[in-house]
Amino acid sequence: MLYMLIREYRPQQVFEMAPNRGFSSHWILQALHKNDDTSTLHSFDIHDRSVKHMANKFRQRWKFTLGDYAKLYDENKLDMQQFDFIFIDALHESDFARGYCQRLLSKHKHPSTIVAIHDIVADEQGGGRESSEVYKYLALANNARHHKFTMSPNVMPNLLYTSQRDMIVPKLNKLRARLLGIVKPCKEAKLINVMIIMEEPDLVS
Repeated sequence: MLYMLIREYRPQQVFEMAPNRGFSSHWILQALHKNDDTSTLHSFDIHDRSVKHMANKFRQRWKFTLGDYAKLYDENKLDMQQFDFIFIDALHESDFARGYCQRLLSKHKHPSTIVAIHDIVADEQGGGRESSEVYKYLALANNARHHKFTMSPNVMPNLLYTSQRDMIVPKLNKLRARLLGIVKPCKEAKLINVMIIMEEPDLVS
């Protein structure tokens, strides 16, 4: 899904927190590589494990910053207004989520920015992890619209939902192996993580 979002919206400056070992980074960069020759991924993390795993063909369009995003932001060393796609997959705790909602999202003014937050819930009611803080932001924010959730069948809060995973997952595995060349087909995971996607409105008056 992350790959498809990047391909669809064709962002030029992508913000990623935090890449860990760089799996999502490679998906983003592969999509950017397919889109054009100018777009860039900016990844921020408190450790640099992703650096040694980064494919050489992507290094020229990947900018990695080692450090705490909150400290960088509070010291005016992180300009979020340059980014037109924001991907967050970091510490899944309420206090941390409250921080990134206040710093990165509530004050963001770049028109039509896509925001994707990965793995925000932990129970069948759609709660746990950082979900409550993200829900509060969405309820009160005046710069977010078009909220979309992708839910794991294992935590889908809808008794009418019928899982299509036995049909869809094998097809996705074949597509990503044949077309993307990033990973080989893998066995189905027991839990497909949740992502929330939102779009910030065009604020030009």
